[in-house]
Amino acid sequence: MAKDLKKIAAELLKDNPEQNKIWMTEDGQGFFSEGHANNNAKTKGLENPEVFFRDGHQDEDSKELEEVLLETEETVRELETVIDRVIDVSNIEAEDSMEALEDDHQAVKNVAELRKKYEGAVEQGVIFKEEIKEELEFNAAVVELVKNDTTKLADAIRALIPTKTT
Repeated sequence: MAKDLKKIAAELLKDNPEQNKIWMTEDGQGFFSEGHANNNAKTKGLENPEVFFRDGHQDEDSKELEEVLLETEETVRELETVIDRVIDVSNIEAEDSMEALEDDHQAVKNVAELRKKYEGAVEQGVIFKEEIKEELEFNAAVVELVKNDTTKLADAIRALIPTKTT
């Protein structure tokens, strides 16, 4: 009887090229819906229907395939989680890099401003030293003029004018 069911199933699948799976009941009836086949078998008091496949096709509902599919889906979820973590870490590192770049840029700007202020201060210091040198030379010249003068005015001028002693 199983050979006959297989032959009938092959004919039905040949006549229905869009189908790859058929359930056959013991009385030779074929169904493309498992539920309909089971209902027919119950109603007639027959055993569970037997499933047949078109040549080159297999049970898409097999437990092994379901397990592989579940494992694959679980693996995909785990890998998506890992990828999300990597992306999060990358984003954090990128944000830190941007902050560091912004901080570095600001630090460079600050150093440049300090450098300008320092150069300005050095320039002012050079100018100030030059002015003081000129002033001391002038004072020394005035003191030289009054050096031999013994008047009170000359003594007061010598006391007021600082000179660099060499």
